[in-house]
Amino acid sequence: MRKRNKMRLTTMVLSLVLLVIVLFSPPRTPPIKDAEGRILPDSIAEIEQVVLGGVKQSILIRGADRSKPVLLFLQHSL
Repeated sequence: MRKRNKMRLTTMVLSLVLLVIVLFSPPRTPPIKDAEGRILPDSIAEIEQVVLGGVKQSILIRGADRSKPVLLFLQHSL
């Protein structure tokens, strides 16, 4: 019984540590790759933080060709 409680406590502590690591790690997005797994040289894969309407937001931008424009739709609600 005592061994089981110790195992539960260890599992809970490890789960909590993992949760904290996930919550406080910076966001990232993997690079865009071709069929052979090579990174496309003109691709873009970024996460930008901006302030929109006074609120800090994150924008994920991904594309195989960075020369093509980004089309961004914003909805303003009251």
